[in-house]
Amino acid sequence: MVAWGGHHRFWFLDLSAGPEFWTWRYDAVPHLPLQVATGIFGIDVHTAFGKKWLTEYVADYVWEAIYNLAVPQFVYDPILTQKYRIVVNILDNRTDAEKVTAPIGSTVNAEWIRGAFEDLTPYINTSVEVRFKNTSDYPDLQKLILDHYYLPTPELEAQGWAPYVDLRPIYEYLQENLEAFVANISRDEEEFTIPVFAFAFSNQTVFGITFKWSIARLHPEERYLWGIALGDMCIISMPQEDFLRGDIADQPGKGFGFTETIIHEVGHAVGLMHPHQFDMIGDFESSAMSYFTFEYNFSQFDKDAIRRAHADKTIIEASSTVREIQLLLPNRFPSTEIENLLSRSTELLTEAEAEYNKMNYTGALLKALEARESSSEGLNLVKRQPLTASIFAIIAAGTGFVSGCLVTFLVLRKKRKHPALAYAQPMATPMFCPNCRAALTPETVYCPQCGKKIARVNS
Repeated sequence: MVAWGGHHRFWFLDLSAGPEFWTWRYDAVPHLPLQVATGIFGIDVHTAFGKKWLTEYVADYVWEAIYNLAVPQFVYDPILTQKYRIVVNILDNRTDAEKVTAPIGSTVNAEWIRGAFEDLTPYINTSVEVRFKNTSDYPDLQKLILDHYYLPTPELEAQGWAPYVDLRPIYEYLQENLEAFVANISRDEEEFTIPVFAFAFSNQTVFGITFKWSIARLHPEERYLWGIALGDMCIISMPQEDFLRGDIADQPGKGFGFTETIIHEVGHAVGLMHPHQFDMIGDFESSAMSYFTFEYNFSQFDKDAIRRAHADKTIIEASSTVREIQLLLPNRFPSTEIENLLSRSTELLTEAEAEYNKMNYTGALLKALEARESSSEGLNLVKRQPLTASIFAIIAAGTGFVSGCLVTFLVLRKKRKHPALAYAQPMATPMFCPNCRAALTPETVYCPQCGKKIARVNS
């Protein structure tokens, strides 16, 4: 054991111990004991270079611990809701003999799942529904499994390859028929529904999926998976061999079930990441999100992360509403009720911040929820409150100014349409030839029709 922690806000790492568990994995970067590493690379930690090397060595471990445990990233945005509704569909695709050997009902414990999430977020009510079905109840689904079942060649089987079912067409089928399995799906503040599909397969069969990097490496674990948390559902697979794993490990009657994997994948669905996201050493943690420990509950780091995220969002929402009230209130008639709600909201936010600073994120969230409720009530009241006389005067002056501009605009527009209106001159009297009555212009000297000279009278 080279590291451990998670029950409290504490995690230790022994740099002189090792190699650790993941060193024997095909894809892991070995974590050598410090004294071995310095010997291999010829590092003298008493020199200037050695001190720099050792500082970087320790700093890398500190960085990994911070990003794995203290301030982890989220897989999905943590939704604050009143209820987690976890709906688990166990779909059995095994033979009749296998079903007798390992009864499906013994592979999942709904109470352990519910307890894990109520411990994670005690302010969210959690319900767990488990439904046991056979894939034969869904002929189209069963046909998809058969059509996308891959059996390795004898050569690959000798290298450790096992049969697998391509996950992609199964996922597409479940997406298209989701409402048939889980009705009334919600993802809001009242309820967050999390559909889970757990498949029991024969022998060693599990789900698999290819990636560009797995084609080159050709290792069986590259494409096999026990579970995956997608944006709309969690999908899990478990082979008969795992249900009976105890028979191989001299513990007859024991084995793996769906419970821990369901807790792990639903943990992803509500936002949590692996504690080995930035380095495998973080897996030495007491958490259902770890690959190493097989815990049925979440670590203190998991609890801090999800509760802190919920508190952050609520504090920001309540603070924004308080600010909006403060901006609107000066232009409304005074109201003792609104002032009291504003004062109460501000006080609750101060208390929430105090709890947050003590890392009591649940307490901070509860205070922030009260602040959000009282500030929302205050905002609704202030929006209905009559405007003050000063604001009416401003509005009236503004309205008068706009009206004056509008009238001026219309007059000028009318003059542009009728240019003669722009000059206050009488219209000229029409002129006609006294001989032939042809129409004349004021400038005419001789009639264009009869040629008579036009006599003019000086005015």
